[in-house]
Amino acid sequence: MKNNTTNRILTGAISLLTFSLSVSLSGCKDFLTMTPRGEKVVRTAEDYRDILGSFLKLMSTPDCQQFGLLFGVDNFAIPNFNVSRMLSIYSMEMQLNDDPGSRYYDQKSNAYNSQGHDYLSWLSSNDYIWDQYYSMLGPLNLIISDIDNMIITDPNVRNMVVGEALVWRAYGYYKLMQYYSPYKNNKLGIPMFLDPTNDAGNAMPPRETQQAVFRQIISDLKTASGLLEKTATQPYNFAYRKDFINAFLADVYWYKADSGAKEESDWSNALSYAEQAMKGRKLMDSAEKLADIFDISTAKVKRIFENDEFYIRIADGFNKQKMDFLSSYYGEVTNGYIEPEFIALYTDDDLRKEVYISSEGKLRKYNLLSAPSYEGGFGVLMPFRLANAYLIYAEAAVHMGQTEKARQVLQQFIDARYKSTHPAPTSADQLFAEIQLERKKEFLAEIDATWIYMKRYQMEAKRFVSGREYSLSGDDFRYSFPIPRVEMQKNKSMIQNPGWAR
Repeated sequence: MKNNTTNRILTGAISLLTFSLSVSLSGCKDFLTMTPRGEKVVRTAEDYRDILGSFLKLMSTPDCQQFGLLFGVDNFAIPNFNVSRMLSIYSMEMQLNDDPGSRYYDQKSNAYNSQGHDYLSWLSSNDYIWDQYYSMLGPLNLIISDIDNMIITDPNVRNMVVGEALVWRAYGYYKLMQYYSPYKNNKLGIPMFLDPTNDAGNAMPPRETQQAVFRQIISDLKTASGLLEKTATQPYNFAYRKDFINAFLADVYWYKADSGAKEESDWSNALSYAEQAMKGRKLMDSAEKLADIFDISTAKVKRIFENDEFYIRIADGFNKQKMDFLSSYYGEVTNGYIEPEFIALYTDDDLRKEVYISSEGKLRKYNLLSAPSYEGGFGVLMPFRLANAYLIYAEAAVHMGQTEKARQVLQQFIDARYKSTHPAPTSADQLFAEIQLERKKEFLAEIDATWIYMKRYQMEAKRFVSGREYSLSGDDFRYSFPIPRVEMQKNKSMIQNPGWAR
């Protein structure tokens, strides 16, 4: 398989275009009705339901064994949530591993080596992120563009498959935008190639503008939301649900509001969708309840449950396809310790302090200290959870001059997270500062949350390593990852992010 965007986006296209697919399934039972293993001819909407169903199993059934390849190549690649290995260092939340045997630290010289300095100076990279997201987008694009050419005996099957695929396509493009597009540069969005049957194997898609990509993301989510008016969420579905889509849209408009693609209506849209995402839900108000939703121990990670704090809960167990918290936060890159500056943010009456941080200053948010090494849970992911909707609503209200609304919602958030009374501030400036502080404390070590927050607000940062100062400016090129070298070589239409052409 050629290593360029087009071929990653087209992953599996050749097999499906000839309407022949070898599907090998094993493991879980009674989650989805799947076609038996063997040769599968793709002719119906139900066939695409089965194909997408394998992806959904891997998102929601942690005790599954590894599934066989769907397309004969690297199939429905799960998004690389393990980006946290790098970003927890970039965001200065976690300490880079300096234990004996660390590949980043030279014990003889008692100093970080060149690899360590790349991490600490924000110059490391991870091409796998690009690969994984585009590998996921390929099959999704094919399903969305081709399903109406199939035999459709039940329109509801078509709608629930397309709706699910649209939400995940929006997610893939959104994360790629956040990782690879310079925040203020509208011209440098990301490539989109929505019809994989068009010029298969030869197309070299250019970078679209941020406006075009955001337009597609929002369109996909609103189309999925519209389908829900015709076809309700089924047991088959996972992210095709109104509350999650509303929470997702709130986040998109919040991120877009100061980007190169910003529009005057962004803040009002962010507030509106956040308000819808908050309806009928309540934040947890005890440490025990809060800890339970993050717990990755064997007993908890395998339990699929509903909770007001999240909309979808991606539980990853045996296979670690999605997130291996043990390796990310207690393994190769970090040594488990939270940077003192982050610990200092929490007061003693903050519920999150006892949930997120051990007495030794180590991360215990995911119950890592008691999780079995390689026998049980490895990750629990909750994209755009309820806390995010509360903070987006409050921030949007501040920007729109609705300070009393902002104060009331922020007060509800504070009341749920502290044991004692903490009155929310009343002025716009103080409200904004408090919202940003709560965001940093709330999302400690949640994959990329702090790094995206830093990029979103173009924050400056500095650290001292071995007597040397490293600094990150507000509009620093390192806030966007470099386009992979192989991509630049293969796709003649590709433009490298400024600052990385070296």
